[in-house]
Amino acid sequence: IRINCIAASPFEPGTAYVAATMYLSDDFHPFLYKTNDYGKTWKKIVKGIPDDDFTRTIRADPNQKGLVFAGTESHLYISYDDGDNWLPFQLNLPAVPVTDITFQKQQDDMVLATQGRGFYVMDNMPLVRALNPANFNRSTAVDLFPVKKTIRIDGGGFGFGRDPAAGQNPPSGAVIDYYLKDKPKGEVKL
Repeated sequence: IRINCIAASPFEPGTAYVAATMYLSDDFHPFLYKTNDYGKTWKKIVKGIPDDDFTRTIRADPNQKGLVFAGTESHLYISYDDGDNWLPFQLNLPAVPVTDITFQKQQDDMVLATQGRGFYVMDNMPLVRALNPANFNRSTAVDLFPVKKTIRIDGGGFGFGRDPAAGQNPPSGAVIDYYLKDKPKGEVKL
C-alpha cells in the first residue's frame, strides 16, 4: 500500500486522515482512513465512493468541522460528516485525477491540483459549507446563503480580449446566492 496523503484535523487533536493507493498492484479500490486517537486505531471511510475509483488525496476544511474532501483517480468527493458518507462533488470539474487539495486562507478558496488538467479553484466555500444536507432545509420557501467576504476595488480589466484557453474568473463584486423553492412569478428583490 502506498500512502499518498496524510492530513490532520484542524479541529480535533488526535484526528488525522490518510489517503492511500494500491493501483500498482492492480487494486483500484479507494483507501481512505481516519483516526481519532493519534493513530492507535484506524477506521476505513469510503462509503459513497465507487469500488473502482482509487483515492489520491484527502483534506479537511480548515473553517468547518466535519467537512472533508477527497480526490480520486477521476473525481472529487465531499463529506459533511467527517468522512462517514461521501457525495460526488464534480461541478464543472472534468473526470480527471485530483492529486492534491489545499485551502487558500486569505480568499477562503479551495484549490485542486489535477493530473493533466491544471489547477481548479472553488471560490465560494461559504456556499459549499451552507449546502450541508443536514442543515439545508429545502422545504422553506426562500433561503439566503452566507455571502463570501468581498473587497471593493475600483478599476477594470486589462483590455486584452478573452483567451479561449484561459479560465474564467469569478464575477466582480459580491455574489449573492439564494434558494427559491418555487419559480418566482415576477421580479425577485432582496
